Amino acid sequence: MKKTFTRRKFMRHSAAGAAAVGLTTVPMACSDDETDGKEIRMAMIGTGRRGQDHLFALGYLDPKSELAKRKKTPFEPLPGSRMVAVADPFKANLEEGARQVIAVHGEVAQYEDYREMLEKEDLDAVVIATPDHLHTPAAIAAIEAGCDVYVEKSISNNIEETFLLEAALKKHGKILQAGFQTRQDHIHKQAGKVIKNGHIGKVHTIETFFHRGGEDGAWVFSNEKNGGPPRDQINWELFLGGAPHVEYTPKRYFGWRCYWDYSTGIAGDILTHVMNDMKTLVGVGIPSSVSASGGIYHWKDGRETPDQFNVLYEFPEDEVSITFTSTLSNSFHKSATRFLGTDGTIELDWRIIAYPERWSPTYQDQFRAGTMDPQKPFIRLEDNAAGEITGAAPSLLWLGGRGATLTTREDGVVLDTTRLHHQNFHRCIRTREEPDASFNEVLPTTIAAHMATISYREGRTVKWDAVNRKII
Repeated sequence: MKKTFTRRKFMRHSAAGAAAVGLTTVPMACSDDETDGKEIRMAMIGTGRRGQDHLFALGYLDPKSELAKRKKTPFEPLPGSRMVAVADPFKANLEEGARQVIAVHGEVAQYEDYREMLEKEDLDAVVIATPDHLHTPAAIAAIEAGCDVYVEKSISNNIEETFLLEAALKKHGKILQAGFQTRQDHIHKQAGKVIKNGHIGKVHTIETFFHRGGEDGAWVFSNEKNGGPPRDQINWELFLGGAPHVEYTPKRYFGWRCYWDYSTGIAGDILTHVMNDMKTLVGVGIPSSVSASGGIYHWKDGRETPDQFNVLYEFPEDEVSITFTSTLSNSFHKSATRFLGTDGTIELDWRIIAYPERWSPTYQDQFRAGTMDPQKPFIRLEDNAAGEITGAAPSLLWLGGRGATLTTREDGVVLDTTRLHHQNFHRCIRTREEPDASFNEVLPTTIAAHMATISYREGRTVKWDAVNRKII
């Protein structure tokens, strides 16, 4: 996707600030044309909303489908790869996912049960976009079938699954890419350079929030209303997997993030993204201790996971504290992170806005000379493409499934971060390098999220035993 978003408009906001701190264009993921001639045979496990977003990013789109209404310029399929099969227990999702591939290739194998697909198809890689509680079982099954895996976050639904997945990857020599596409975001990479280069000094405190409002933001989807799809349209037992048996309800199937059996709610869906960014930007690993609180304050619809979630992370070895707050009842300003350093502060969302610290000795000469003001930013970079999405109507932002999935490079070219993330994964399938969001890279993020879940559910501060690799 190479749509120019007005280079001049982007550079007007970014050039002066970037030059002032020595920022340059950060290399993005590999190009589409990197191939060794061997075809990568792929399959998609889970062809619901996010699964169809992945199909689009991979170059599969029926221009007459519902998906095409919320997507713009289609991609070409990644060179040297082919989607040969799709799997989903919900008939409508399976047919819609298959439709996107058939429009491009003319055919695709369709399976209700991904395990049958793994047995019958000759595959090199799978993309997993199922509910969270099926991430690890599907990933391990695919790894044992000889596949590399791209799996959406959270890569596991509990701490035990995390280490089972690690063992399977090591045993079979396979690679994993986790669905943290902000690893490809240009603004985030530039923010990391600002911090690494010392322009705001040593960061001791990070304040972050991620809020959502409306039904879609709170995982109340239209499919579950009016009784939902008939029971015979969904393989309910396959959806349950290893979860306790309960009778089918559309609320559980489509609103699965609201139930502990299938998800960790805000922790797995939102907090993992935030903590992945923290690892990338400031280098923190597994926290020493975690305290979480909150509750179900607004959405009294029978859900179990909280709609208000507050977390305090401590990293004493790094001398950093991180706070996270999320509500599902208000979407004002949606999300942002503030990095408070000894020499300045960065506010990061789709912009980098950096202010000098009033009492920092580093900038006292500039303050006295009147060339710097603690009330005015000395770095300001904006990603207008991401900003337009962030400010879009809820129907576009949530139903569109786009989120902040576009990034504007310094040269003004707008790229899709999910597409870039898949490019990186495909290159690593060929080279056997570790992808940008490999298992080892996202392990600290995953453990941090599970620590928050345990803290909330058990009502206590939890700690990490690094020697025995367990939560205590």
